[in-house]
Amino acid sequence: MTVTVSRSDRSAQWVVGRSPTVGVVWAITGLLAASALLLTGTSVVVLAGWVFTVVLGVLLPGFVLVRAVRPAQAALVSDLAWAAPVGSFVPFAAWGVGAATHVSVPGVLAGPVVAAVLLALPRCRPRILRRSGHGWDLRTTVGVSGALLVATGWMTVDYLSVVPPMPEPGGSSYYPDAVFQLAVVGHLQHSPVLTYPLVAGEPFSYQWFTHAVLAPLIGVGPSGFDTMLRLVPVSVLLATVVLLAVVAGDLAQRPVAAVAAAALATVVGTSVVTARPDGDSIAVFQTYWWASLTTSFGWLVTIAVAGIVLDLLRADRAPATSAPVALFVPMTLLSVGTKPSNLVGLVAGAAAVVVIGFLYRTTVTRSAGVLVVLAGSLIAARLTIYGGGDYGLRFDPFGGFVKRAARLFPGLVDPAPDAAGTMSLPTVSTIALVAGALMFLLPLLPRLIGLVFLDRRDPRSWFFWFASAAALLAASLFRHPAESELFFLLSAYPVLLLGSAWGIASWWTGPAAGRGRGPAIAIGIAAGFATSVVLAWWFPANPADARAAAFGRPPDALEMAPWLQAVQSLAPLLVVVLIAAGVLVLARLAGRARLMAIGVVGGLLGTGLLSTALYLTGSPDAASRVSIADRRSVVTSDEVIAGTWLAENTRPDDVLATNRVCLGDQEGAVLPDPCISKTFALSATARRDLLVGGWAYASRNLGTAWEATGPIWAAQPFWEPSLLEMELAAFRTPTPAAITAVRAAGASWMVMDRRGAPVDEAGLDRIADRRFSTSTVVVWELR
Repeated sequence: MTVTVSRSDRSAQWVVGRSPTVGVVWAITGLLAASALLLTGTSVVVLAGWVFTVVLGVLLPGFVLVRAVRPAQAALVSDLAWAAPVGSFVPFAAWGVGAATHVSVPGVLAGPVVAAVLLALPRCRPRILRRSGHGWDLRTTVGVSGALLVATGWMTVDYLSVVPPMPEPGGSSYYPDAVFQLAVVGHLQHSPVLTYPLVAGEPFSYQWFTHAVLAPLIGVGPSGFDTMLRLVPVSVLLATVVLLAVVAGDLAQRPVAAVAAAALATVVGTSVVTARPDGDSIAVFQTYWWASLTTSFGWLVTIAVAGIVLDLLRADRAPATSAPVALFVPMTLLSVGTKPSNLVGLVAGAAAVVVIGFLYRTTVTRSAGVLVVLAGSLIAARLTIYGGGDYGLRFDPFGGFVKRAARLFPGLVDPAPDAAGTMSLPTVSTIALVAGALMFLLPLLPRLIGLVFLDRRDPRSWFFWFASAAALLAASLFRHPAESELFFLLSAYPVLLLGSAWGIASWWTGPAAGRGRGPAIAIGIAAGFATSVVLAWWFPANPADARAAAFGRPPDALEMAPWLQAVQSLAPLLVVVLIAAGVLVLARLAGRARLMAIGVVGGLLGTGLLSTALYLTGSPDAASRVSIADRRSVVTSDEVIAGTWLAENTRPDDVLATNRVCLGDQEGAVLPDPCISKTFALSATARRDLLVGGWAYASRNLGTAWEATGPIWAAQPFWEPSLLEMELAAFRTPTPAAITAVRAAGASWMVMDRRGAPVDEAGLDRIADRRFSTSTVVVWELR
């Protein structure tokens, strides 16, 4: 059956036929994404196993659950998009059951069980088995699929091609944070309570729900290593983009919004006018999809929460969406347990809707209920999941921008009295502070242009406006040793893209658009991209470096006026702003304001294409390339092999002692200076806790970073030096007394890495049982 409407109505309705061509487009997209993984080293067996696990463990139960709780019919693409975040409840619940009963419950088995139970319920069965509603037409499907393929392209070039599924024999560099996430997953695979896996028994207040979801889904060995560091991030990002498109399309009730949302997330990048892919700002999706799994999974579940919230906040006359509103409370809890910053913007947006309701004397019961759930969940999580701790986050108004300005304008800095301290702030001029903030924020704004076109009469518009203000305000008022205050903005950004796509779709299909809009926006996008390329070629890639080269060092205020340094750094962005303003003024004078306005919007969006092009061509300045170039964070194949053996041959509660606690190679008994304590690979691959390993991300370490005297927060000394010395002494001088002390501290295995502190192998062979060895790693079991 095919639904047919007039040409004039097609852009404003969900008009589709159930054409097999749409299915073919999705199949091709999936095959190309899978090919990217296979061509970069993932084996067919590992990929097939992961697909099987996701389908049965997440998508099947999620699909069934979404249909069971939602009375209204929805499109198949909507059901599948919602299945990803909703289905995450099932492995999370499987982990909870396993943790409580000490019986492992594989997620791949829990999913079919949940689906079967729901199908057995008479009230749910008709909803689950009913026919799907009409979904996207071919043009919309091709548009969203094209955006997914662009994302697949920059994921492949920028990350998958340089991060092997298994370390090379001589070692391969991996981002330490990504390896750390696997260590947390491994800890939850054998423990019902989260403690810091690198220091056995150390309390740890952390955003662990993502890891609990993954714990029943990821196996041990090289396949688990590949799955966690490559397959999971790819899967999460693609699912996020599809859900973003579905929610945006539902919100606007226009298919063009789905394409716009997907394109804003994947095709349009940070608006840069330099050869550096992020300029002096940040890439949102292009970096954090692999650099922070809690952030990327947080996007998925927070977009789901936002979709439900926006359905609840709609006016009574507005059409319902495909959001499973019955799951509002559990989805909110999943979001806040994934990352606490996820709900900050949503709380502010809901509060704005309540206030606007009071001001306009409309019914606020539903919006007040939404606010109570969101704010209550955030407060409850703060007191329970996060133990009332701040994980290093402190109130420090504009401190992050001061740090950024000091990096961008080093000659305009007056060091603080305790300038050697990790968290000490220098004194910077107001001009440098404002310029640095603009250099960071301006490139993030073009993708949010659609927020300008939202209708102030719709309360959901106020939701987006206040959510954006709250995210920016929180990122400005707080500071973290690792600059994690940015996650207030990063967590909200995909939600803001929903509003932008809605605004763009409403404006695009509204009466103000008229004829000629297609060519106008196409010309604008091309002009914006061309302008970015020309400016990137004309201006220096890094103005601060250019100034330092001209003066022999970063110029101070006497050598080059602060306002001149600021203008020089902002010049490429200012040129773009001036061009856009000039075009609008000339168009208004010439009576062509409407088409020129469309062209300017296209031009601003076009300035985000250069960043994407740089990622697609493998820019050496991309964050992934910089990370891989750091040879201190090398993981060896011997580490993975030894870790796999330990995972398969030790008890879940066994604790490992290690002689390597600092990144890089250690020469002699003295720890390197600085000692960057991010050695996470042993715990990650063995899925076991360490006596003392990489302590950098421990809650205690981040809490004391504010009082640290060294310049690197991750290089603080271990807080209990006697315990660390006892561990290393047992390797260096393995006497019966030393081994007894290690045993008494809880360790039952000792693992030597030749890159770590000195080891008396012969002495250990006499007093412990050598159980496994490679050329660089040796494992002893203590008697």
